[in-house]
Amino acid sequence: MALHETPMSVQAVLREPAGPEMAPRAEPEEDDFLEAEDFEDASEELIDTSAAVDLHSALEDCEKAMTLFFNNQIDDAIAIMTPWKHVSLYHAHGAAIFEFIPAMLTLEPAQIQCAHTALRHTFTLCARMRRNYTFVQSIGAIIKKPNYGGYSEDEAHAELVHSEALLLLACLGALEGEENMTGLVRASLRIKTSFNGYKNCAKILEKKRWESESSRTHFESGVRLGLATFNVMISLLPPKVITLLEFVGFTADKEKGKSELINGSRSPGLRSVLCDLTLLVYFLIIGHFAAIPPDFILAERLISNGLKRYPNSVWFIMFKARMQMLSGMIEEAIESYETASRTADLWPQLKHLTYWEMIWAFAMMMRWSDAAIYASKLANDSKWSKTIYMYTEAAMNLERGYIVSIEERKHNADLLLYVLSICKKRKKSSKYTLQYFILYTYDLSMALSAKGETGPYCMRLKYLEKIAQIPIQSLKATRMLCLFLFALFIFRWFAYVAWCYHRNASCYRQRLLGRSLPMEKFVIRRCERWARRGYLVLPGVEMVCLWNMFPPLANEPHYADRMLKLIEQTDDEIHSVMNSKYGIDSERRYTPAFDLDDVALVRFLRGSLLLAMSLPRLAIRHLESVLSMKDDIKENTFLLPYATVEMAMAYYALGDPDRAVELLQEARKKYSGYLLESRLHFRIHSKLELIHAGEQNTVVQGTTASAVAVSSVNTLAASASTSTAPGQRVT
Repeated sequence: MALHETPMSVQAVLREPAGPEMAPRAEPEEDDFLEAEDFEDASEELIDTSAAVDLHSALEDCEKAMTLFFNNQIDDAIAIMTPWKHVSLYHAHGAAIFEFIPAMLTLEPAQIQCAHTALRHTFTLCARMRRNYTFVQSIGAIIKKPNYGGYSEDEAHAELVHSEALLLLACLGALEGEENMTGLVRASLRIKTSFNGYKNCAKILEKKRWESESSRTHFESGVRLGLATFNVMISLLPPKVITLLEFVGFTADKEKGKSELINGSRSPGLRSVLCDLTLLVYFLIIGHFAAIPPDFILAERLISNGLKRYPNSVWFIMFKARMQMLSGMIEEAIESYETASRTADLWPQLKHLTYWEMIWAFAMMMRWSDAAIYASKLANDSKWSKTIYMYTEAAMNLERGYIVSIEERKHNADLLLYVLSICKKRKKSSKYTLQYFILYTYDLSMALSAKGETGPYCMRLKYLEKIAQIPIQSLKATRMLCLFLFALFIFRWFAYVAWCYHRNASCYRQRLLGRSLPMEKFVIRRCERWARRGYLVLPGVEMVCLWNMFPPLANEPHYADRMLKLIEQTDDEIHSVMNSKYGIDSERRYTPAFDLDDVALVRFLRGSLLLAMSLPRLAIRHLESVLSMKDDIKENTFLLPYATVEMAMAYYALGDPDRAVELLQEARKKYSGYLLESRLHFRIHSKLELIHAGEQNTVVQGTTASAVAVSSVNTLAASASTSTAPGQRVT
């Protein structure tokens, strides 16, 4: 928009209601789905009508703002939107988006409220510019199809902006975390209304004769973005959910959605870059989460084009790093993430995203201390799940084993106890207090000793288990020591409680639509297990596996072999300990009380990594051993369905799709009520689609995902010259 242009009249913005010859909208009651408080003051607001902006100038300003935003000039982009947001629909919508993004990143209630306020103003302008109708016209819309070709360009764009704003409002509602079903119902109705609005916009695009080709292009890119995103995202849901959503009017055509996004990214429309980002999110983030093989060739093309348009864009640099990490170029990925984190004037929350990714990059390289450092930064600075961050830090430190100092062990214990205390809804029972006292007493006794005993921390917990079972009458000789230790425990416990209060621990547990995150529930269970037993088996490797990082790890044979060796050593150690536990000299061995849950976990990790490394026959051997212990596994029940899914893909890799489908259906129907269940159902759905589509599995060919586009990936990595795919392993 040229700011020196003469402002238009008030009537250009505050349009009169449509006449009788103009057809009403197809959904006359959709605004009723919004809560009343969002619009209770809409009629009372007086918009500054001393100036106005025409549609063409507003679209030009939005293009300038998006260029500045993706070139990391965020303040300049906001400065373009702010002066005209009270009179221009697109300026108001852009200002609302710039409030919405930090609200999603920070989760600050004040910022969320600012985003709500900005969206309310957008809806106010939409209500003034959208086509109005009477009650009689609403009844007539049931009998006669609306005349979509009669919409003006301003009215058409108002419909599109209204649909986009409804989707943003639904996302904000998900962050509010209402305990009852109200939040879920509101979000569902807003999403449905938004989808209906996009369908109406598609009909407008088809029927209307456009006066301005640029206006039609911008409108088309928005319609493609909205409908394609709905198609792609809904297609990821389980079949039963898709059937229900299709019954109420949604569509779930993934291939059509991807095609529309690709066409939208090729157009010069305003939202073409958003189509690029949506495709990258699908291929590199959501698809990886759902275990969908990524299209590295298309992702590389999108990233390359994005960096040509926005050379310093932190968004495309982060996607570049993500693609490098998933394709096995871990060192290059870390360099790209560090480059993104050093970007000037960057929102701190975007740096937190780079820190999160670097945790798993360092974990795949088994640089546990570096991974723990970035997890600690997130725990201190990020408003997202501190529960997961603190447990991740402790898990990475626990993987260091013998080299962890006494102070670091105390820090790990504090983290795990803190996570457990802030996340438990019920009051802690006396048995937990006794366990805390035992663990702390032992930790303090180790600190008071000169050198301590040799061996890892978990190997010496047996002493405390025996002390806890001794009657108090037999401890007269050490009564003073026990009283001294108990006094220290009480002091530290009160200091710890005060620290919890100071940190406002009650808000650390993240909730979406009133429900806890599944990974947080898993973390709590792991902390409970640690509190009871005093040790965890391969917690860092387990987190790497659960975040589906074994396939990217297998693309780099050197690091995959090191990780496999660590798992094998742990498996051998547990085997020897459990054999000696019931042997003649068992009383002389002070080792952790390993159980079959630990054995099953290590066998599952071993089989999963072998499958990712193109060794399906060896993987089946270990996964079958997990399933053979189904009657003995008490806590890690999630391992049974997860092992079944991994074994199904191993059979598929060996050329037996029928057996693979049978096992996947068994994992879906036979097991329920286990941890991370919804995550596995997403992956089962994706794997069944992969098998039914008849796509080639890279494991069958003996190649890895990095071989698909290794040459194109190397064109982006400045430090990488050549790279070859690892050869096929002989099973």
